[in-house]
Amino acid sequence: MKASDEGSLPAIDRYFNKRFDIYRSQNQFLEWGTLLSPAAGLTLVSMALTGNDLEQHHDFVQQVETQRRDMNNLMTGYMLQHQEKRKEGDELKGDATLWGKLPPFVYHQPSWEVALKPYAIALGTLGLWFVTALCYARRSVNQITVL
Repeated sequence: MKASDEGSLPAIDRYFNKRFDIYRSQNQFLEWGTLLSPAAGLTLVSMALTGNDLEQHHDFVQQVETQRRDMNNLMTGYMLQHQEKRKEGDELKGDATLWGKLPPFVYHQPSWEVALKPYAIALGTLGLWFVTALCYARRSVNQITVL
C-alpha cells in the first residue's frame, strides 16, 4: 500500500508542476501587459501584497500537499501496524493518540519582499510609467503661463 502511494507521487508532482508552469506563462503574459497599461502591473503587485497571487497560491498548495502526504504516511503506517485486526474483520478506528500525532496545518506566508520578487518586470515597468508621468507633469507645469 505504501509503495503504491509513493509510486504515484512522481506522476502527481509532474502534473502539478506542469499545470503551474502553464499558469506562470499566463501570468508572465499579463506582467508584460504592464507595458500597455499600468493597471495590469498594479493588479499583480496588489495581489502579491495581499497574498492572492499565483506564486503564493502555489506555495500554499505545496504546503497543503506536504501535510496531506504526512497524514497519508501516518494512516498507512497505522494500518500496517494493525493488519491482524483488519484480517479478523474488525473495524479499524484510530484513537486520540493516533490523531494527536498529526500536527495541525499552519500556513507559513512569505514576507512581502519574497512575495514581490517574481514580479520584477511589472515593478520595473510600473516605475517607467511613474517616471513618464512625472516628466509629462513637469512639462505641463512648465507650459503654464501666469496671467
